[in-house]
Amino acid sequence: MKEVLITGANRGLGYSMTKQYLNHIDTRVFVVVRKIEAAHQLKNEFKDLVIPIVVDLGHDGCIPVLQNVIKEHTDRLDVVINNAGIPSSIPD
Repeated sequence: MKEVLITGANRGLGYSMTKQYLNHIDTRVFVVVRKIEAAHQLKNEFKDLVIPIVVDLGHDGCIPVLQNVIKEHTDRLDVVINNAGIPSSIPD
């Protein structure tokens, strides 16, 4: 099974890429979202092929959370798509 992680998977490009991967046979997607509600539709449609990870990538300490959830399910990732945007604090 191909293991894929996509950040910002709740809408837009991240959501579209997630659906594209899930429509392929033998693919499981770890969807990184800030709120679990964002992953409900994907989870309802694709069941065990979607593993939601609820973290805010803008906060320190999110990487260990990601690692722990991924390690519960697999020992590798085949594809990582970092689609999440983090607002800049630098003024224009």
